[in-house]
Amino acid sequence: MRSILLVVCLAFCGAGCASNTSQEDLDARRWAQEIRILEPEDVGDRPYDVLAELDERVRIGPMGEEDAISEAERSMRLRAAKVDADAVVMSGCRRLTSRDDFQAGSSPTIRCVGYAVRWLTY
Repeated sequence: MRSILLVVCLAFCGAGCASNTSQEDLDARRWAQEIRILEPEDVGDRPYDVLAELDERVRIGPMGEEDAISEAERSMRLRAAKVDADAVVMSGCRRLTSRDDFQAGSSPTIRCVGYAVRWLTY
């Protein structure tokens, strides 16, 4: 009987934690899938407002630098969606090598910088 009660309690606790995501977060995740990652030359002369500077650091894992860059871009899309941006304009990604940076010195890290932008005209 106690084991059944324990299982039921754990199930309720797990369901409570799983449903902890707010509707705002769910909407941001949906919008993030629509946000494009652009290079500065892809923007052309289309006018935009910069809503936020995005700076992501991701540890380079066993899948390599390309996987770390993809993870950084995913995080940047989500952060851009939270400020209601239309796109992310990338400044660039590079591997951190500074000995003064503890994170880069202790594990290989990629740093990506970009800007969340909203188009002024459609």
